[in-house]
Amino acid sequence: MRIRENQYKQAYALYISRQKLKTRKELLEKYNTSNILEASKPENYQELLDLILKWSEKFNIVSIFEDNYPKSLRMISDPPPILFSLGDYSILDNSNCCAIVGSRNADYLGLNIARKIAKSLANSNVKIISGLALGVDTMAHRGAVDSFLNQTTVAVLGSGLNNIYPSRNNSLAKQILEKNGLLLSQFEPDEKPLPYNFLNRNRLIAGLSKNVIIIQAGAKSGSLVTARYGLEQEKDIWVIPGDITNSRYKGSNLLIQQGANMLLGVEDLNFIYPELENKKEEVKISLSSDQRKIYNVLKQEGQQSFIRLSKKIDIQILNRVLMELELEGLIVSLPGNLYCVK
Repeated sequence: MRIRENQYKQAYALYISRQKLKTRKELLEKYNTSNILEASKPENYQELLDLILKWSEKFNIVSIFEDNYPKSLRMISDPPPILFSLGDYSILDNSNCCAIVGSRNADYLGLNIARKIAKSLANSNVKIISGLALGVDTMAHRGAVDSFLNQTTVAVLGSGLNNIYPSRNNSLAKQILEKNGLLLSQFEPDEKPLPYNFLNRNRLIAGLSKNVIIIQAGAKSGSLVTARYGLEQEKDIWVIPGDITNSRYKGSNLLIQQGANMLLGVEDLNFIYPELENKKEEVKISLSSDQRKIYNVLKQEGQQSFIRLSKKIDIQILNRVLMELELEGLIVSLPGNLYCVK
């Protein structure tokens, strides 16, 4: 409770540093925040302002008492009093957002599905919301970054913005910012990636989104928590079904059994977002020299075995290139370790 109270005091200190001090009654009438802890000028007001000023040199900071606080987050229970962000904050003005979350240990199929769906949505100007975690979250962000539009994705962190987690996604975080996306956190900039922070941030992922797509959620997946928050917030939940003997789909299939919508392919996205049907644009895919070399071999010479392709390019590079081309949906793998153009 002490931490929560301090957060509201920080939020209030930020607010009154930017505007004329308003009475508590005016604030509650304006924002309908009667459930929020009584907002009063904290004793350490100047200390908080100094701290906020220091943070503001690097981050955009928004208080719940300010007009540009996301409307969608005002609607959830226990909204975060203060938000920290890096990137283009205006992306949150777009209500056409979709959450894509799933297993950190997703298999190749799950990763491919996450990237393909995210890219298809992002190319049609739907914003992708996810948590920057390994697995499905990472591929959802990558799919959005790979699209031909800017302002495609928001990464909601379970840590402070000075502690990007996992660290191996630092380069992905930079790519998100380069595409005018957004890194968002409810935690102070130096907050460490504590376990309970991630379940807490899942309510923001659901809260910012119009729909929630679940990919390969296990029986104890954090994605189930996101789905639960989504249901509480009256969001539509869409789930990729899977093999009932595969533990990666146990939680996903349970959600479907409980009434969640099944998402059977990219084509179903037109049902979720009808406006996509009338907004098809040509997607230009830029390939590296290695990717182009292998793609041209398959296109010109037809189906090839891995062994034959390895004579064209170093085997370590070949493994990576084949995976990248498959994720782009340009080639397919066949039984017998064979590959061909899709």
